[in-house]
Amino acid sequence: MLVLLVWTVGGSVVSMRGFVDPISVEVALVVLLIVVSLAVTILLVVGAVGVLRRREGGSKALVIGCVGAAVWAVISLVVGFLPWVHLGVFMWLSSVALVALTLLTVVFAMVTLALAAAPPTKRWLGYSVDF
Repeated sequence: MLVLLVWTVGGSVVSMRGFVDPISVEVALVVLLIVVSLAVTILLVVGAVGVLRRREGGSKALVIGCVGAAVWAVISLVVGFLPWVHLGVFMWLSSVALVALTLLTVVFAMVTLALAAAPPTKRWLGYSVDF
């Protein structure tokens, strides 16, 4: 599926000369970032609504969404640095902002994960949640 997405979005990723076209790869990565970000967002929204309605799968979806958000934030950080490394340019202020935003996302996701998996949440939901 990932190969199909890269091939479809980037057009012909490998050019006639046999080397990878950097622009089409970057476009494919941006589209991949958008698709995965939407999937994580859907998981978090479904999980939050499920917890508020005291549904069984709500807290599990919330925990999976939090882990996905934290992992995806780190992957986005690495992908965010790729164009600058490729050009040999290091934008100090942009990189500090990118790292700060990633840390904020990871911390928020881990706090939400801890609250979703906490014993008081399990008691409030009225059923046992095993992770």
